Amino acid sequence: IKLGYESHANIDLYQGQARFAEGKVIEVNEERLTADKIYIATGTRPSVPRIPGLEGTPYMTSREALRTADQPQKMIVIGGGYIAVELGHFYGAMGTQVDFLVRSSMIRAEDSDIREQFEQDFSSRHKVHFDTSPTKVEYRDETFFVTVEGKDGQESVMEADSLFVATGVEPNTDDLGLEYTSVNRNDKGWIEVDDYLETAEAGVYAL
Repeated sequence: IKLGYESHANIDLYQGQARFAEGKVIEVNEERLTADKIYIATGTRPSVPRIPGLEGTPYMTSREALRTADQPQKMIVIGGGYIAVELGHFYGAMGTQVDFLVRSSMIRAEDSDIREQFEQDFSSRHKVHFDTSPTKVEYRDETFFVTVEGKDGQESVMEADSLFVATGVEPNTDDLGLEYTSVNRNDKGWIEVDDYLETAEAGVYAL
């Protein structure tokens, strides 16, 4: 597939891994590039929690949930953010039985009055288990067995043929060579910018 900007007179497209070699110098395919302004727009990837037994199972993140051609009969959703509720609701609307495991509250970034109203309405449409944490995942005979701990410390096991993990995202900033620049990241890996999206490296912006 040829992208529209590949033939654009004012755009040069480089296919490859781009990393900073120094301040405002990018290296890609052993070629060094620089410019008055450099924009970092590397996006994010799903953040997957370290739940014992989860690794190696065919669980879904948002990437797989958007691409699968098979509709599960029953799905367990771990998470209560906007990705979890949007895609979980979609599957539920299509006929999948969906259970949401929510550690504290849903869409926590929203104002409390919006969040409370949303939780009330959403819980009337779907099975939402608040104050729960998955402590172990097993997968056998094409079935997920998720051990869940409630607020009271009691454990129970939930079963489903599909497990959707939607516990947030993390930035793709760990392999950009930022250590060779003045660009700063916070403790979660997000690039620090000012009100104009400029980093501590003059002329380097992060979107």
